[in-house]
Amino acid sequence: MLGSIMQRPSPLIAALLREPLLGFALSGSLIFAVYAAFAEPEKDQRQIVITAEIIDDLVQNQAALLGRPIQPMERQLLIKQFVDQEILIREAYARGLDQRDSRVRHLLIDKMSFLVNEEPQEPTAADLQRLYENNLDRYRTPKAVSFEHVFVKSDRAQAERWLTQLNTGHLQAQAVGEEFWLGRRLERITQTEMATVLGMEFAKAVLELPQDEWHGPLQSARGWHLVRIEIRHEPQLLPLEQLQDHLREDWLVKRRNQLFNQQMSELRSRYRIEVDVEALRG
Repeated sequence: MLGSIMQRPSPLIAALLREPLLGFALSGSLIFAVYAAFAEPEKDQRQIVITAEIIDDLVQNQAALLGRPIQPMERQLLIKQFVDQEILIREAYARGLDQRDSRVRHLLIDKMSFLVNEEPQEPTAADLQRLYENNLDRYRTPKAVSFEHVFVKSDRAQAERWLTQLNTGHLQAQAVGEEFWLGRRLERITQTEMATVLGMEFAKAVLELPQDEWHGPLQSARGWHLVRIEIRHEPQLLPLEQLQDHLREDWLVKRRNQLFNQQMSELRSRYRIEVDVEALRG
């Protein structure tokens, strides 16, 4: 427990005391959160022992914050502040604020989750290869289309008249329509990209159109369109060599989750958990 045990602090407490924010910059609430998370019951809750190790950590951290050595008066102030904080932590803990204050609970949960969430070792080439082979659909290019379109903002009837002329070859697309800010041709655009600019209903309709004919008018979020699909781009598997960074991040995320679940399972096994069955049904 922070500064209150005669023996050397536990590794978790020692690590927390070495964090740069401890010192003048660390708020009382965060110190309380640390204390409440890792405190162990003592025989004498009224005894506060400031060990040489604790003082050294306080001084080193404050010197690192200030970028200079700590003066004797500053050392005394650090110790006084730490004692005051220790008293406040114990009083808050004795009053059960860790159980009744939702903000404190969130601090405790966040801090403990951080400590439980073990950082995995770097993946090997074989690890990435297995991830790639087991998730091929994840590493494909999205389905996309390239299409030409004639845009009119509001005159649907005019667009309908142009449609027949375009399909019979009596009209060139470049000769009609209004200016569209992305141009007359959209190349290799995915459904997600289309939906962002023109709306989801338009995007779905375009992806279902037959190729090499003019269709419409289709309404988008910006007006009316006559559309001719030129190329359908089917999903393609991306080469492993192009995915190294992405694969590594995916592997680390998955491994972190596995380690966290393992840690939580071990911690959960130390508790007797009783759930009100009637409340579950309610």
